[in-house]
Amino acid sequence: MHRPSLLIILTLAITACATPEYQRTYNQCSIEAYDRYPARIELIESECSREVEIDTGKTECITTYEENSERTVCGPLLETVTETYACEIERDLNSGSRSLFIRQCTTNQCLKTYGNPDCETE
Repeated sequence: MHRPSLLIILTLAITACATPEYQRTYNQCSIEAYDRYPARIELIESECSREVEIDTGKTECITTYEENSERTVCGPLLETVTETYACEIERDLNSGSRSLFIRQCTTNQCLKTYGNPDCETE
């Protein structure tokens, strides 16, 4: 389930500054890396945060004037604060090994095929 989305993200990350040859080699190594080191997801307890609005106990009023009438609307004054809470996040236990394999494989294949670690043809 995670394999296609991670491959897309990895591919996009190298697209900006890599040669087409490097991108092809990287993608080939990524496929092999996912075969050797598939995603092994573990849920871990963590602390997350979110923005919440709390009532300050004060009232805020806004008065508007139209033609010969005055209208006042009052409501609670809210304040935005950051709240922390316990949550579970996913961690891929094979991510580090897979990334290392991809880098080494790509470098080795570029050196073997193009004579340099960046797959540069010129």
